[in-house]
Amino acid sequence: MNIDEQIRQSLKEQARAEDDILVPERGLFGLLANAFTGSMRRWVWFSNLLAVIASVLLFWCAWGFFTSDLTDDRLYWGVCFVVTVQVQSMLKMWIFQEMNRASLMREIKRVELLLVKSAE
Repeated sequence: MNIDEQIRQSLKEQARAEDDILVPERGLFGLLANAFTGSMRRWVWFSNLLAVIASVLLFWCAWGFFTSDLTDDRLYWGVCFVVTVQVQSMLKMWIFQEMNRASLMREIKRVELLLVKSAE
C-alpha cells in the first residue's frame, strides 16, 4: 500500500466519523420544530399564539370592511386590517429569525464537535 492509498483510507475514516455527527437538515418543518424545542421555546409558542390571534383579527377586519356600508366604517376597518397585517408579518418575521438562530446555533455546535474530534 503506497502513501496515496493510506491518505485516502485515512480521509475516508475521518469522513465516516464526521458523517455520524453531521445530521442532514430536516427542511422547513424540521427547522420550525427546532425553534419550538430551543431555549426560546416559550417565546416562540407565545408569538405563534399572538400570530393566530392576529389572523383571527385580520379576517374579522376584512369581514367588517366588506360588510360595512358607510365610508367612515370602511376607513376604520381598512386601517385595522392594515395594522393587523403589519402585526402578523412582524410576528412571522420574528419566528423565522428565531428558526434561523436555532439553526445557526446547531451549526456552531457541529463545528465545535468537529473541532474537538479533530483535536483528539
